[in-house]
Amino acid sequence: MITQLTAWSSFTQGSVVVVRVGRKHSSEDCLIHANLLRQNSPFFQGALAHGWKEKRENMIRLPQDDIATFDTYCAWLYHRTPFSHSTSCKCFELNVRDEAGLLRDQKRLRRAWMFGHKILDYDFCDMVIDALIDYMTAVDFWPYKTAFKVYQLSSKDAPVRRLLTDIFLYAVGPEWFDHGAPELSEEVYQEITLALLTKGSELTLDDAPW
Repeated sequence: MITQLTAWSSFTQGSVVVVRVGRKHSSEDCLIHANLLRQNSPFFQGALAHGWKEKRENMIRLPQDDIATFDTYCAWLYHRTPFSHSTSCKCFELNVRDEAGLLRDQKRLRRAWMFGHKILDYDFCDMVIDALIDYMTAVDFWPYKTAFKVYQLSSKDAPVRRLLTDIFLYAVGPEWFDHGAPELSEEVYQEITLALLTKGSELTLDDAPW
């Protein structure tokens, strides 16, 4: 562990860069070590390349993103601690059980994954998916809309796409269809049907891969 931390500390030395998050009149500036951004994200590596405006100004602007999501990313960058039910309650408030809280948490997780996808930091994306799975099992809530958004943004052969089909295979009951089928793409329903034909229809949460 000491060796690992010593090696990691080399990325928290050297120059810092200003990351301005949010729109013009409500933006916030964050100081981040440039080496840390380059090491983890091809997006930031490109932005900090010689000759680009961001490099000359020593500032990266993220007008379409929110500070809460970027704070989550910074925590990941500096601490490398995967969020779980036991360690991320302060970040994602996973113990909230009212509907408004569930929807808010789902939105925060979705935004975090989308940010990681945007900056091409797939280790961060994996962490968010782990947190989402932990979230689902902790509060017994199955955020298929968030999983569907991840599905839409992923490549066709991405393993993360299984998350959506697995939710429907192992956690969904007939009551989900009482008011009509969930709004998913035809491709998703084809994958769910194929999985059911392959694995059988008698699947329960005890069989789930998580």
